[in-house]
Amino acid sequence: AFIISFFVPMLQYFRYLFLIPAMSLLLANGILYLNSSVMLNLFQHLFRTRTKFGMTHLPCIVLLIFIIFSFIYLLNPAFHREDWKSLSHSIKTSKPVYIIIPSSDPVTYYRKDIVLKELRTVAQQKQIEKNIYVIPYVTEIYGFDYQKALTDKGCIRLNQKSFRELILEEWSCGYMAMIQ
Repeated sequence: AFIISFFVPMLQYFRYLFLIPAMSLLLANGILYLNSSVMLNLFQHLFRTRTKFGMTHLPCIVLLIFIIFSFIYLLNPAFHREDWKSLSHSIKTSKPVYIIIPSSDPVTYYRKDIVLKELRTVAQQKQIEKNIYVIPYVTEIYGFDYQKALTDKGCIRLNQKSFRELILEEWSCGYMAMIQ
């Protein structure tokens, strides 16, 4: 996965959340190891102190840092995942939505009334609706250039909205798009 991630975005932070408990146990084990006499002498030599203050309070300091960064992660919206709910509720039902179907489960979860169409079949379609929505989620992973496929059909992008790592685009594929 590490080598493939240079070409396909796979190493995202939320894919490693399951490692936090194991890393916490390793950190606790390391702190216990630091309390040994060899590490105590090294700590005292490095920080030029003869007290055990730093060593006895080190677990509390690490725990405090761990809690602070955990709350930063949980409370900062920049670290939250994609906002599928807001994206789904901003879609008007009068326009079809083109998305790569294997990744469309969140949209159908929040809005069962939306018509979803496969984005990868745009190039093979003879006629596309006049106004459409496009959710280009995971198009890079599938290696599909949807913008080229739509512009080759004479479509133009009218609008683009971002919903925390998700993009909703509005395209016009009607007669006016053919003229321009």
